Amino acid sequence: MSTSASTSGPAITGEETAPLCLIYSFLLHACGLDHYKRIAITLLGDNEDEVVTRSPGKKIAVAVRHPLPEDIAAKDHEERNKAFLEVIHAGLLRVAAFEHKLDAGVLESIRKRMKSDLSFEFACLSAMMGPVQATLRVHADMDRLDYYVLVVEGGRIKFKLWIYSRSTSGVHVADVLLNMVWKDENELVISGKGMEVEVHVLIQEGRAWSRRVGRIGKVRRARKEVMA
Repeated sequence: MSTSASTSGPAITGEETAPLCLIYSFLLHACGLDHYKRIAITLLGDNEDEVVTRSPGKKIAVAVRHPLPEDIAAKDHEERNKAFLEVIHAGLLRVAAFEHKLDAGVLESIRKRMKSDLSFEFACLSAMMGPVQATLRVHADMDRLDYYVLVVEGGRIKFKLWIYSRSTSGVHVADVLLNMVWKDENELVISGKGMEVEVHVLIQEGRAWSRRVGRIGKVRRARKEVMA
């Protein structure tokens, strides 16, 4: 699912809040709150009425009134993010009250976590092949997404391998959730919507190579961290 926030004025825009919404969406997913495919949040003026609207395909839109600091445009990036976070939280509380598909207590815990830190690492996918478990993880902050593959063999961490990075600018959740499949016992293939390369992870060698989608590219070095 994804969230967005917008208004007709210059104080808050979808592009500016996209990284914040992306991290919030990862946390909703990590907490099991995956009922909605998309949540759109619109910030209203003082004289407009709040409304929640459902759409087909598990989509929901909420228009919410929530005060922003009068000097929001003059605040630094961190303070603006905190203000926008309160708008997102207020909108999701309205959704929780409307349909009871979101847990208000969990939403509050997410809000508290994001107020203290906007850098998180999440497990996206996990797959087994015999005694080997491979987990695709992403480290997300306000500027970038870094993807890693964590490989555990026989209960012991074998390596953690960086495979791919991208900017959070203008990115939605549907664009950053990747696919991971086993090609054979030694090779994982990772791809995704909007991902310009296809990454092949070689388990026994502890390395990866990539190719441009649609044509073979140069073998690319990957950073490996061997875990004790």
